[in-house]
Order: sequence, then C-alpha cells, then structure tokens
Amino acid sequence: HGNPPTTVITPLVIQNIEHIESLRHERLAQVKQIQDQSLLHAVRYCNHGLRAYEGDSNNEFCVCPFYLYGYRC
Repeated sequence: HGNPPTTVITPLVIQNIEHIESLRHERLAQVKQIQDQSLLHAVRYCNHGLRAYEGDSNNEFCVCPFYLYGYRC
C-alpha cells in the first residue's frame, strides 16, 4: 500500500475559493437587503396601524387605532 494522495492547492484553486466566498458574501448581503426591505414594508404598510391578513386569500388590510382612519391609517 502506498502513501495517501497528497492534496495540492494551486493558486487557481485558491483564487476560485476566494471568488466563491466573495460571491457568497455578496449573496448574503443581497438577501439581508431584501429582508430589510420586506421588514420596512411590513412596518410602514399601515403607518401607525396593525397589518392583518384576510382569510385564505392573504389580502392585507390595516387595523387602525380609533384616532386614525383610512385604508392605511
């Protein structure tokens, strides 16, 4: 039985790994930005009201405090 195979990491492999890590970080940043935008939409959608969903249709509507009115408070 011979020696176990030796793993050789070439500069090209290192460059590819760095590129993949860079892409992964960019993707995570994009996902975070989308999540932040979704959260911001959720918070701002009804202004000072509470966002709710209607039945199975998932239609959004706002429940407003008594001193606010209108479709989105």
